[in-house]
Amino acid sequence: MQIFVDLGIENPTEEFIQAVIDDLNEMNKDYVPDLIPGTKEFISTLHSLKLNTYVWTGRDQESGLQVF
Repeated sequence: MQIFVDLGIENPTEEFIQAVIDDLNEMNKDYVPDLIPGTKEFISTLHSLKLNTYVWTGRDQESGLQVF
């Protein structure tokens, strides 16, 4: 809420807030941030050692697989 107040929007409606969230989600739907350097190599090493590896992210499976 503070962000809206700082932007001069004193009493945003729930519909307005949801529309902003929807717009941000749409703008970011294809954004795939870079991995921390060495992540792919580390996971490849674990795989080559035949260790079961699970990667837990805040992404769904489809977008998570895009990163790797």
